[in-house]
Amino acid sequence: SSASAILSKLNYTYDAMGRMATQVAPVNVTATALDTTVWAYETGGRLASVTDQSPTLFPTIGRHVDMAYDDVGRVVSSIVYAGSGTSSDKQTTTTTYAVDGSPTQTAWDGTDDGLDSHTLDFTYTPQGWLDTIKVGATTMTDYAYDPDGLVTSRVDTNPVSTGTTYTTGFTYGWAQRVKEVTAGSIYADEATFSYRFDGLIASRTF
Repeated sequence: SSASAILSKLNYTYDAMGRMATQVAPVNVTATALDTTVWAYETGGRLASVTDQSPTLFPTIGRHVDMAYDDVGRVVSSIVYAGSGTSSDKQTTTTTYAVDGSPTQTAWDGTDDGLDSHTLDFTYTPQGWLDTIKVGATTMTDYAYDPDGLVTSRVDTNPVSTGTTYTTGFTYGWAQRVKEVTAGSIYADEATFSYRFDGLIASRTF
């Protein structure tokens, strides 16, 4: 019915620059109303914060995320705070970059939120292609490429049992579009793709 459709829709507003400003949750008549999400931007247009707040005339801030950037506009940190202000940080993500702009490390700390902390280190091939993603000395993801820079295989390590790995293989057609994906170590199966003349996917078969 039209009434149920209205009660189940998300409403969005935008600022004068066409950027997302708010997301208002559906009307909830049987439980606690869901928070409204508010996006705020710096003068230069970069995202400054994302806030979850109560949908009331005088909103109560639940959590908000503040972003910080380096001199060339890359995100170097994002911090999740409880409530308003910056006195109660809960989760922190920091990223460092190489001279060429490639991220070399991302560290996430959720200990103040009762969670774990993890650090991902990224390595690259001489051509600048992503080679490995590591946690400490353990390689979690390892990529292989063909001479054109297309990924031919990806080996993922089970985060619980690091002795277990899963290999996904990729083959390509003459136009360098994915033709076949094999994931024998997980599903013992494959997916094949066909394309239309305009390059859009026509079919995918499992």
